[in-house]
Amino acid sequence: MDLCAYGVVCSDARRTNDGPNGYTPLLRHYINSPAYSKVNGKPLISTYSSGGQTHDQIAAWKATVGPMYFVPDFDETQGYYDAADGWWAYWGDVVDGLFSWEAAWPKFGGFGGNFPGDISPDVTVMNGARTHGKAYMIAVSPLQYKNAYGTNVYRPGGTSLPQRLASILALPNPPEFVQFISWNDGPESHYVGNVWPEANPQVAVTPYSIYDHTGWQHLIQSFIQSYKGVTSPVEIAPGVMWYQTTLQSSICPHDSKPANFADGDDYVHWATFLPPSAGTCQVKIATASTVLGTHTVGPGASFGKTTFPTPAGVPIMEIINSVGRILAVASGGKPVSNGHPEGIYDMNYQVVAAKVVDD
Repeated sequence: MDLCAYGVVCSDARRTNDGPNGYTPLLRHYINSPAYSKVNGKPLISTYSSGGQTHDQIAAWKATVGPMYFVPDFDETQGYYDAADGWWAYWGDVVDGLFSWEAAWPKFGGFGGNFPGDISPDVTVMNGARTHGKAYMIAVSPLQYKNAYGTNVYRPGGTSLPQRLASILALPNPPEFVQFISWNDGPESHYVGNVWPEANPQVAVTPYSIYDHTGWQHLIQSFIQSYKGVTSPVEIAPGVMWYQTTLQSSICPHDSKPANFADGDDYVHWATFLPPSAGTCQVKIATASTVLGTHTVGPGASFGKTTFPTPAGVPIMEIINSVGRILAVASGGKPVSNGHPEGIYDMNYQVVAAKVVDD
């Protein structure tokens, strides 16, 4: 079972011997809570996959649970990403909307976008759903990296998160729901909140699955404001940067490179969220001894990336106003190096929120 969103139980029917029926007691325990997310008075329930279930099996399971607003991820089923008429003829009457897990990242195993942040696979499915009077829930994730349970895979992050959020906002009719997916199948690195050690007791994953990612919450909060049309200011950090400590040129003799390692990059990625009063500012990315790049930003949300060449060091981001005053600084992450202190090709991100500099 994956708790894919606050207040939404999102089940993986593969995990039990009796398919989704194995989750019925869990659902009944939570869906009547006043805190549980509901649509038109019905509990919102999603899935990670079809679990190999047929139309009739899904329909029978729904009947045992009772009324629900069902927005499953059936994106491994034939014709799904084409919004094929045959797909809708078979599945259409058991869904209230659709959710595309694999579209959150660039292609792997035949699923995903053409580049980090690409939403074109979602648009096709969403338009098909709208044609049939159904809703769409779009998946958002910073990256996917996991080196555990016999899987070592990387699907690029970079500026994928802010690019995907910006692309969602640019749609003339954005999707009805957005889900920030996190921590599926064990210690994947796209978590944006707290890391709970008891959720994963395997010692081998601790070298890369314990980094603080809460800085991404500021980016998400800025998006939520825009998505919901909130115009009143909200207190958020002025910016955040993130980067991987493993350079593309690194050689680690004790670990195999994850699948798609070559799609990684040597960049410091950043985003800023500035009030109208900030005016035009500069984002400076540097180490203690070298300025790596400067970028002009204005009020609102901006994002970009700066090359991080060798020799390696610890990145620092400064936000500087038009008169040269440093408004905020992001620092304190782990150094980037050609070495491998964790003994693995660590593709997880250091995520560092900027802190306002007092006058």
